[in-house]
Amino acid sequence: LQERQMIELSTSKMTEVFRVDSLRLREEDLASRLHHYFVEKEEKEIQRIGTLVRFFQLDRCLSHNLARYFDDQQAPEKCGHCSVCRGQVAHLEFSHESSWPSDTELQSNLQGLINHLQGKTGQVPGLETCCRFLAGISVPVFTRNKVRQLSGFASCDQQRYQLIREKVQALGILG
Repeated sequence: LQERQMIELSTSKMTEVFRVDSLRLREEDLASRLHHYFVEKEEKEIQRIGTLVRFFQLDRCLSHNLARYFDDQQAPEKCGHCSVCRGQVAHLEFSHESSWPSDTELQSNLQGLINHLQGKTGQVPGLETCCRFLAGISVPVFTRNKVRQLSGFASCDQQRYQLIREKVQALGILG
């Protein structure tokens, strides 16, 4: 209706009101529970994306598999119009192979990050922080401590995150 100019849609000012529950903010395990919640959400999202990628790479009729996902047992085994039925099975690969910095360079960059954050916060950064640094994923601790200016920030931004994790673990710099 809006496209035909039969009605006019507009947003109006809306105010959301929140209340701070100071008792819940004092719970000793709140930070731990929130951290666990977000890690769990992140892992589920990664799994969901992996499932989606695997679905599109199936070598059987996509429409039939989608129908089965929604418990439709009546769908034909071959629809005749999806990419698989047309003989075009998808194979998702790297769009281009990118090179890694040398292990020595990665170790130096990570040691620089560790020294920088330890000096600023008094804490040694963990695996995820190091991986985000190499991947170029900005997080609040990086902004507060001007980490993006360090050598090596986003030096692995063309690599898959899981491969970065494996590489950092293999380097053994975190103990």
